[in-house]
Amino acid sequence: MEEEELQNLVRQVGYGERSFAVLRNLVGNRPLASSEQIADRIAEGIAVGSITPGAPLREQVLAAEFSVSRGPVRAALHLLERDGLVRLLPNRGAVVTDYSLREMHQIDQIAVPIVGLYLDLLLERASDETLAEVAEAEKRIERLLDLPDHVPFVLALAQLTLIMARFSLGQPGEMIFQLLYRPSIRHTIAGLSLPGAVDATRANWQLHQKAMQRRDGAAAAHASLELLRHLHNRVLPD
Repeated sequence: MEEEELQNLVRQVGYGERSFAVLRNLVGNRPLASSEQIADRIAEGIAVGSITPGAPLREQVLAAEFSVSRGPVRAALHLLERDGLVRLLPNRGAVVTDYSLREMHQIDQIAVPIVGLYLDLLLERASDETLAEVAEAEKRIERLLDLPDHVPFVLALAQLTLIMARFSLGQPGEMIFQLLYRPSIRHTIAGLSLPGAVDATRANWQLHQKAMQRRDGAAAAHASLELLRHLHNRVLPD
């Protein structure tokens, strides 16, 4: 990704987007395949809790719901399995994944050094103009915490992460964060609904922004991941 493209993408973040498609179609304006559209509709249901952990996802039922054949549904379920949102089980079909606190902490621990790496590379390679665009996007994301609906904040946070990872680490970096972040989105949204969670999240996000201003990638990574850990600790069983 060129720096001009990074700037253009960052300028689009933080305006209250609620479509989960932004996490799969970051670069370019290609139309989503029907299987991707179905996958993103299901992903949204999982993230906001209308499709619960452990729920079965039956091809025939989904095909009728989306008015398609079973082929696109089957492809959508494979996309969701790749994203860690469903498991495809022999003789049972697809079920929504259910992560424990320990499993989410393992995901967070994997993410820590990678986040630090891509932020260090971003701070090293990006111009002052680009970093100013990133800082403005981070301020817009913080203002989304004032909304009663927490989906736009969580999506914007994930979207900015994926964009910066792609700039710093290329498409493999974006793919890594797709796998790390999509499974945790529903827990992050749920955590924000609990008393005091928004204030704690705002405090961690402000620490992240201050670290970015100091060009301290490691501290910025720590603050943003502490934000996620705090929310996951409150909603997940041990």
